Amino acid sequence: MQLVLEGKVKNSGKWEEYKRYAEEFICACIQKGSNNVNRTPGGLIWFLPWNNVQYVATATLATTVYSIYLEAKHASLNCPAGSATPSDLIASIKSQVDYILGVSNLINMSYMVGFGNGGNYPKQIRHRGASIISIKKEATPVTCKVASRLGSTKTRPTPTCWTEPL
Repeated sequence: MQLVLEGKVKNSGKWEEYKRYAEEFICACIQKGSNNVNRTPGGLIWFLPWNNVQYVATATLATTVYSIYLEAKHASLNCPAGSATPSDLIASIKSQVDYILGVSNLINMSYMVGFGNGGNYPKQIRHRGASIISIKKEATPVTCKVASRLGSTKTRPTPTCWTEPL
């Protein structure tokens, strides 16, 4: 995209196709496309039922980068439902980040482990590394079979504190 936007390659052929797909995706994410990405009742864009936040984070990154290029060129994005300025893109990005961090979602819960007011973030992480006790507390090696038994977090927080995964 950067090469096309900076005029370093012609906006034709595969480059034009790539740019068009990227712009269609961004327009759909900011709800100005012809086939918009669904949203939850709280406003989070919704791609898939499992691990959706990773897709939201990727979409916000792509939109952020594109807004930077648009800003540098003093341009806007022409979407099917109207023009979008770099500040429109940033507003959409901010709404998604605020949702993920618990600032504006319906349950005021951060989806970033270790981040959030009053510790309101996930505490039962489904990852083996977080589900067993730290080697700093227990040096005895833990086999996979033992780890799955020890790591059951259905009724308690994971024993190893992680910070920042989504």
